[in-house]
Amino acid sequence: MRLDRHPIPAPCHWHFDVQYAVVAPPGAAHAVSDESLDVRWFEYGEVADVADESVVRLLEATRAMLAA
Repeated sequence: MRLDRHPIPAPCHWHFDVQYAVVAPPGAAHAVSDESLDVRWFEYGEVADVADESVVRLLEATRAMLAA
């Protein structure tokens, strides 16, 4: 779990996201449900191309934790 704080336009100025990372085991299958129209796994190298900076920071923190 990670708390990300980033700026947003006025009047609020700041936004907080409570983020969770899940590391899927090799061969894990994703499942599309009524709540999710498009779901898939991403390789580490793909995340920066499809996600915002806060998700990239989550990925970096998760990789550092797994390497420790």
